[in-house]
Amino acid sequence: SDGVYYYNATAADYAGNVNTTLLRTITLDTVGPTSIAFVSPTDNDGANASRSFVLINVTATDSAAVQAIVIRLYNSTRVQINSTQNTSSPHSVNYSSLAEGVYYFNATVNDSVGTKNETATRTVTLDTTMPNVTYKGSTETDGATIAVNSFSVNVSASDTLSGVVNVTLVLYNATRVEINR
Repeated sequence: SDGVYYYNATAADYAGNVNTTLLRTITLDTVGPTSIAFVSPTDNDGANASRSFVLINVTATDSAAVQAIVIRLYNSTRVQINSTQNTSSPHSVNYSSLAEGVYYFNATVNDSVGTKNETATRTVTLDTTMPNVTYKGSTETDGATIAVNSFSVNVSASDTLSGVVNVTLVLYNATRVEINR
């Protein structure tokens, strides 16, 4: 079965002389790495984050020994821009000072005989720019005085990276106390 084994050989002649080889070690590894997984604080696939770094943490196991865990980071065109290798589990890396944009990452574990296991590739969007929101069309100009019982507000919102999740209009009275949301 898989594991670490030691061996040597001893020879003896008819005259009673004995010679022994040095003790050697061998590791039998017939099964590939049994697991590799992203663990906290790694972002979930499809995450949007307002920061300039990607923190990735991976654990892996093998029946004999983990030889290498490699974490890879790719840019939005899926060109590898960084990789970090470690020989033990867990393996954590912080890719920092990244520009805004979409990044992909994955990890691979290799064992001592070259078999491997790998994670799925995840995506994270780094977006530190505020969304754009502007008044449009029929919205009254700032400071306007109107002789009506109601008015309409029309806004447009956009965000080029992570998208707009919602737009909230808040109405305040003359003393700037919120009266409607």
